[in-house]
Amino acid sequence: MKNKALIQHVSALLALAGTLGAAPLGTAFTYQGRLNEGGAPANGTYDLRLTIYDLAAGGTVVSRVLTNAATGVTNGLFTATLDFGAGVFTGEARWLEVAVRTSGGGGFVPLSPRQPLTPAPHALYAGAAGTAATAATAGSANSVSAANLTGTMALAQLPGAVLTNNQTGVTLSGTFSGTGSALTGLNAANITAGTLADARLASNVARTNQVWLLGGNGGTTPGAQFLGTTDNQPLEFKVNGLRALRLENNGDSSDIGSIPDGAPNVVAGSPWNAVGTGVVGATISGGGATNHWGAMAPNTILADFGALGGGSGNGILAGSDAATIGGGQNNDIGTDANNSAIGGGYNNDVADSSAYATIGGGMHNSIGINTEYSAIGGGFGNYIGDHSRSATIPGGYNNRATNYAFAAGRRAKANHTGAFVWADSQDLDFVSTSNNQFSVRAYGGVRFETAGAGLTLDGQPLLYATSGLNAAQLTSGLVPDARLSANVPLLSAGRLADSVLSANVALLNNSQTVTGAKTFNSPANSFTGNGSGLTSLNASQLASGTVSDARLSATVARLNNAQTFTGVKTFRNPSDNGGSLRVGADALGGEPKFVYFGDSDYVRIGESAADDRMELRAGEFSFLDGPTRLNDNPIFFRDGTDQFHGLGWYSAGSFAGTNLDGPVLFGYAGGALGTTGAGQNIALHWSQSGRVGAGRVPVANRLEVEGNASKTTAGDWLANSDARIKTEVATVTNAVDTLAKVRLVSFRYTDDYRAAHPSVKDRAYVNVIAQEFRQVFPDAVQGSGERLADGSEILQVDTYPLTIYSAAAVQELNQKVEHLSGELKRREVENADLQHRLDKLESLLLQRSGEDR
Repeated sequence: MKNKALIQHVSALLALAGTLGAAPLGTAFTYQGRLNEGGAPANGTYDLRLTIYDLAAGGTVVSRVLTNAATGVTNGLFTATLDFGAGVFTGEARWLEVAVRTSGGGGFVPLSPRQPLTPAPHALYAGAAGTAATAATAGSANSVSAANLTGTMALAQLPGAVLTNNQTGVTLSGTFSGTGSALTGLNAANITAGTLADARLASNVARTNQVWLLGGNGGTTPGAQFLGTTDNQPLEFKVNGLRALRLENNGDSSDIGSIPDGAPNVVAGSPWNAVGTGVVGATISGGGATNHWGAMAPNTILADFGALGGGSGNGILAGSDAATIGGGQNNDIGTDANNSAIGGGYNNDVADSSAYATIGGGMHNSIGINTEYSAIGGGFGNYIGDHSRSATIPGGYNNRATNYAFAAGRRAKANHTGAFVWADSQDLDFVSTSNNQFSVRAYGGVRFETAGAGLTLDGQPLLYATSGLNAAQLTSGLVPDARLSANVPLLSAGRLADSVLSANVALLNNSQTVTGAKTFNSPANSFTGNGSGLTSLNASQLASGTVSDARLSATVARLNNAQTFTGVKTFRNPSDNGGSLRVGADALGGEPKFVYFGDSDYVRIGESAADDRMELRAGEFSFLDGPTRLNDNPIFFRDGTDQFHGLGWYSAGSFAGTNLDGPVLFGYAGGALGTTGAGQNIALHWSQSGRVGAGRVPVANRLEVEGNASKTTAGDWLANSDARIKTEVATVTNAVDTLAKVRLVSFRYTDDYRAAHPSVKDRAYVNVIAQEFRQVFPDAVQGSGERLADGSEILQVDTYPLTIYSAAAVQELNQKVEHLSGELKRREVENADLQHRLDKLESLLLQRSGEDR
């Protein structure tokens, strides 16, 4: 029986009864009481502990403690014979305290209130009072021998000089001597001098040299006197009943050896702030919350010697020894990221195995997995990718960096090892193109000030403030006339006379004989004139113009003339003995065949002279041996001007505005991939709206599957879940209550539905009912596009919310378990303390009872 929880009320009826006879009455009396358990009459066997007090509350114990073991209780009623001995009932009021426990159980639980002990007939009629039944006879006696006096004499019958109890206004003089052991009812308020020795105090009375006083202690010895615990129990400090500081010693960490590290943990702030089991030397300086914006936001350290300055919702995971988070909100350091640091900010993250990494602050900044020695100074949405060692982003907006790279500004992307990328304020990506490259986007221009020291590129000097430009470095542009020597003639000042030119200079207005090999490569150079004197011309050098028909042989066919080709013309590939190409009419005088290839598998270009398209004749070939190239052009499947159904190769951005470099099969109203064999079957459909169906026509979703779908490995379908693409992020709460509203069912599909879907088996399935599920998750239910015979639409459900809410429910239940575990530990400590105090009190009462005897 849990005494505190079960015993709610006790009411007692006391009767002092006895039998008047020749023998004198003893000190025992009968006690009848009622015991309720859980608000109902108790039944069973209980142990009773009974004590007499002189007051209804507080007061002094005036009897020894009685224990009635194995007292039977039926329908709440019990009877017990009690004997406290002589000297207990002296005429003053008395109260009985009853404590109870299950028979042979734990500690006794006192019941409240104490029960007053009222007088009974035997107590009012003493055994000797029978001889004084006729009070008139005794009252008329002139004198009574003192030996014959019984009972109590009235104060009025005593001489005035006799001192009586409770007499006031009496002054005693002289000296009192003796031990004073018989004195009772002493009033401590009348002690006006002297010091009460410690030996006279009970062992449970604390001395000033045993406690810490509110006003402070003096004369303490460090090490010998201290505030704390001597066992392996945490020390906690509370404010307004809420834990604000916890000091704990988790013993030995995972280091080599089994000797404790001697590294206590300091956990300040919210009572939900926590250090993991077995973690040593960790410090949480404050922060955290039990209910912030409707959710818990604890700070947590799961690694040795981690430090967390404050904020809320921050965490250092296991293996990240000596990691630090200065503060902020929702910042995390992953597993095995030892000696990493996050200064503060919001939702910044150092991922797993990224040792010695640093994020100074900002918002939504991330350092990827296994990214050692990298740093992000701050800013927004900056990211150092996985396995990017020693990368740096000082700040800015939406920058990226990889191994040994540097990115700064806005949307700078240092995607190559050792690249340096700085981007100006434009909202456009600026991306590196090779390793160890220096890239700057500065639409406002580039400016260098070197104070005359010059600028060197690839070891070559470019500019000097003292010497000016180096003419040897001029590779383009024109030199102004003012920069030319006076010895240089200027065309703008006239022409040089022919006479001053060398004889080797060709003059345009004279006849010259040009000797030697002269090459004129510039398209601007041209020769004009007759050219009839030119000899040894090379026909392969003709790059333009048209050779006139007169210069051609009579055997050369002209395109603009009618020619008759006689004989069989065969164009044979020397490596292909079976192929031929014929031009002309067939021997039977039928339609002319403009192209004929092979004897059985062939391609014709035109069935008649009027045809202007290429046809691959179905049924007349089995395969094409070798590649056929379209040269980046599409094939259209329909006649006329239809360009909406075909197959083609599309390059970057040329199909639906999408960057492609590959084939596209397209159709205006959708299409399908089919199979043949045992009948015709459709394997894949796609619709005009971009939906795809496997084994079915898609009507509602981007991808629809008839029957089951599988993957080669276990795991979930992945979806984009980056913090940088999300807004209005809120923690899922009340998950347990929400899941309690969802009914999970087993069922079979109807015969009509299975007839429409042959892949659906006649067996039991498990899921939810869409109409019920919509009451809890309305956004997770939608129409499928399929309809029943009555025209109503079949509903679909997305059960993914169950996964998230199940995980959130586990977190909530875990928090409740941790809370209850902490509360249970606290109550165990309180119960142990109460049991200890109760045992000491019982011992004291037994001791006093023995002294009274």
